[in-house]
Amino acid sequence: MDSHHRNTGTASATVVVKCALIAILLLGVISQCSAVCRRQPLIHSIVHEGCQTKRLRTFGCRGTCNSYSRVSPTDYTQMERSCQCCQESQHVVGFVELNCQSLSPPTQIVEFRHVRSCSCRPCNSVSGVPRVTRLEDLE
Repeated sequence: MDSHHRNTGTASATVVVKCALIAILLLGVISQCSAVCRRQPLIHSIVHEGCQTKRLRTFGCRGTCNSYSRVSPTDYTQMERSCQCCQESQHVVGFVELNCQSLSPPTQIVEFRHVRSCSCRPCNSVSGVPRVTRLEDLE
């Protein structure tokens, strides 16, 4: 095989790889449009030792977001990764008073967060969620 045919083969292989990468990038953009992440009503049960359980109507986030792993369009030897999770993008702090007849004082003020909006954002691990907090979907 002469050098002209080898160069032509390399050039066409490069075009195929570039076209495949463009198709992957376009599919990634299209699939990002199909992500569904929204605010959803919940019942938040707040349990505090010595107090009556309080059930609050509040909101959380639920849905799907896109994650991907792909070959870097600028360096074909590297991979790019993205992990998106459905989570709150805005919240406000609220307070609720619990009835605690066996405690002194007989009421306790407990802080909670009220979700205002949700969106697909980079994934973070969940920390600081008390074991006594339980959420139920509203039907």
